[in-house]
Amino acid sequence: MIEIIYRNKLRLIVVILLITYLVGLLGILSPYRDSFLGLTFYHLFVTFILLLLSFYKLTRDTLFAMGIAFSVGIIAEWIGVHTNILFGDYAYGDNLGPKIWEVPVIIGVNWAILSAISCEMSRIILKNKYWRVVLSAFLMVGIDFLIEPIAHLMDYWHWEGNAIPVFNFICWFGIALGVNWGYFKLTKDQPNYFSFWVFFSLLGFFLVLNLAL
Repeated sequence: MIEIIYRNKLRLIVVILLITYLVGLLGILSPYRDSFLGLTFYHLFVTFILLLLSFYKLTRDTLFAMGIAFSVGIIAEWIGVHTNILFGDYAYGDNLGPKIWEVPVIIGVNWAILSAISCEMSRIILKNKYWRVVLSAFLMVGIDFLIEPIAHLMDYWHWEGNAIPVFNFICWFGIALGVNWGYFKLTKDQPNYFSFWVFFSLLGFFLVLNLAL
């Protein structure tokens, strides 16, 4: 009975996820682009809530692992924005919502989302625990690779001279390795298949925008 309830809940969550990404995509491609881009904070927050709801058993360890990803992401971005030691010379725009020390709060949530879904996908695909960490880091960098070319058009963030440095992806990969290693150490081997839906929704969303904008 519990399994049936969970499967039905998961179907509903998937439908909501797909609707939000489709509406967001169509909105950004419409004449009302600016209004929809201003909703990015809420869109990512809804994605995060749906991800939490999708776990069969959401444990304290999983929440703690996401909390670490959030904290590390915020700290790394703060270092990057204020010192350029990480990622490169960049600054955040206004469409990601409220900021703490020039870093949007939702960026930390984004780190938590990407860490969780990349780890859960790697957990499903691979058995070797070391290769899982490596694959999960590549998956995170892959999403960032798609976002970077259009981030300035969406007023998410802007690079000095509008040139995306290779160093940015190197930093992403290195930090993702550490964060995701911690995720795997803290969480049990109970994969969340909803991670595929989130990952490919993000993949499709930014792939279409790269082609259309």
